[in-house]
Amino acid sequence: MYKRRPFVFELRDLWPESIRVVGAMKDSWALRMLERLELFLYRRAFRIISVTHAFKKNLISRGIKGDKIHVVTNGVDVSRFIPQTRDATLVKEMGFEGRFIAGYIGTHGLAHALETLLEAAHAAQSQGDESIGFVFLGDGARKAELKAKAQELGLRNVRFVDSVAKDEVPRYWALLDVAIIHLRRTPLFETVIPSKLFECMGMGIPVLHGVAGESAEIVLSDQVGIPFVPEDAGELLASLRRLQSDKDLYSRLRENCLQAAKKYDRTTLALKMLEALRGIKILLLNQAFWPDVAATAQHADDLARYLAAHGDNVSVVASRSIYGERGSSLPKRDNREGIEIYRVGLQLFGKRGITPRIFDFTLFYLAAAWRCLILPRHDVVICFTTPPFIALVGVLLKWIKGTRLVYWTMDLYPEVAGAAGVMKRGSLLWSVLSWIDRLCLRNSDRVVALGHCMEEKVIAKGALPETIRTICVWSGAENFPVRARMDNPLRKEWKIGERFTILYVGNFGLGHDMEAIAGAVEQLKNEDEIRWLFIGEGKTKPILEERVRACGAKNVTISGYQTREQLPDVLDVGDAHLVTLLPGWEGLILPSKFFSILAAGKPVLWVGPRESECGTILRGTQCGFEMASGDSNSLTEKIRFLMTHRTEAGEMGQRGRAAYEAKYSSQRACEKWRAVLIDVIQKRR
Repeated sequence: MYKRRPFVFELRDLWPESIRVVGAMKDSWALRMLERLELFLYRRAFRIISVTHAFKKNLISRGIKGDKIHVVTNGVDVSRFIPQTRDATLVKEMGFEGRFIAGYIGTHGLAHALETLLEAAHAAQSQGDESIGFVFLGDGARKAELKAKAQELGLRNVRFVDSVAKDEVPRYWALLDVAIIHLRRTPLFETVIPSKLFECMGMGIPVLHGVAGESAEIVLSDQVGIPFVPEDAGELLASLRRLQSDKDLYSRLRENCLQAAKKYDRTTLALKMLEALRGIKILLLNQAFWPDVAATAQHADDLARYLAAHGDNVSVVASRSIYGERGSSLPKRDNREGIEIYRVGLQLFGKRGITPRIFDFTLFYLAAAWRCLILPRHDVVICFTTPPFIALVGVLLKWIKGTRLVYWTMDLYPEVAGAAGVMKRGSLLWSVLSWIDRLCLRNSDRVVALGHCMEEKVIAKGALPETIRTICVWSGAENFPVRARMDNPLRKEWKIGERFTILYVGNFGLGHDMEAIAGAVEQLKNEDEIRWLFIGEGKTKPILEERVRACGAKNVTISGYQTREQLPDVLDVGDAHLVTLLPGWEGLILPSKFFSILAAGKPVLWVGPRESECGTILRGTQCGFEMASGDSNSLTEKIRFLMTHRTEAGEMGQRGRAAYEAKYSSQRACEKWRAVLIDVIQKRR
């Protein structure tokens, strides 16, 4: 049976674009078929190694994912291309004794416009300048034409040499005082970096560079020659005479060439290419991971599987316990779709109080730190915020092993504890924990915030602005079955029927406004055409349950977490979804359920601060209604409106879904994540 194997595409030229530019093939169905074939190969390639950044930009503009394109420039074999003594015999054979020799070595093709060099030679000869000689070495489609033109012009200062054996090329480079590199003046060739530029560096030969774009930038930044405008024979001759007369400039450029060659050593670049091919060695550190259904576990699982699918070597260190539960029910070692999972520790107390949880956290800190330290070194570690300050383990890995640290600030501590009222701001403990978090932020190579509100707070906490990247969380489910409303099996299973369903799914945390929700439940308790669904766990869930019992509401269903496989049905069953946040919590956490609602295409009922990430997105997309914290009357009013205006409710949901697909999908977020990781690793290399 056929088995697809990954392949690597090394991109050195853009075909068939180059064919079209030089006129070797007219625009036709055959050329268009070649373009489609080229694009097909780019899309199917496991990795693309591009020799220029311009090539990479070109491919991205054509829809190729940037995270699989790695730029590794051309280089030089510094063991072959080294300074050599000029061969006096060759010079004598050419009749160039005592002349300043400029030359072109390479293909005499349609792209190179070598007639410009002949025009410069003709201008020098016409002016009576016999001090310069021009050498053309190589073969190609235009060589005969060029020789004929040189004969027609009667050029006595030009010599043509046929191609020589590979080992002989350095001998001919050594003839030259200066090398001329030239391409036609066209936007496509501004994306090219001729490999002969690096051979000149190795030989210590200054360059007259008639190629615009990225190639000219290398010449200028490394100061290995003089760029001139392509196809301008006058400027070429003037630059040549400048190098001939300015001995100090010539010596500096020659020395710069030899220094630059070390940077473009082909062995070093080959190692860089191998690094790109092997992918990044990534470690994710978080208390919860698959098969846990906590939000951070789902996000860690999604990101890990995306990175593994793109060829990266991914490992995870997580807890042996399901988040919030007692015991250690999960295996110590596991593998999920190529992801190596190492589970450590256990939870003795679950969520039985602050002090017992701190004890469980401490056990996990110690076990996770030991496991991370004894694992083979990773290129980068991604540290979450469960438990708080676990990024301190990442700092240790950076100090001891040199691992790069990316800090994913899902929640901000100790600010969350302060907002929850379990820690006094300004206390000694607050100061110590703030110092620890600042240490983690300052030592992070990148800090990934969930939104702009959180970004501002992270900077205020001491993170360096240049290290911060903003990547939103995403929905745990994105693909929903196309079906009639009543075909959702949960409507029958939970005995909902045709009733208008208001859904709250996820964490019942201390930062969520249960007061407004409970007040709305009390006001709508006798309306049988409404059904409330509350699915999840958390500290404030018992408070809501008690309020529901006290008011005698019969139109409420309360359940624990459902499996991730059930999530599409769960999200789809809601006709409108609740998201809440208490004042003072904006920027400290970002409810991921908000993005799940957008993905499900349902209207949002946002109860929380106006100047928050969710409030800003909601107003920008017009995907629902917003109410002030605690305003159960407005919440009740908006629920009744949505129940009686189903068309408007559907349009809100559609706008939310469109925004999700355009900006907040897991694919887009994971692409941004991999770009961050590549950037971090390339900075190290």
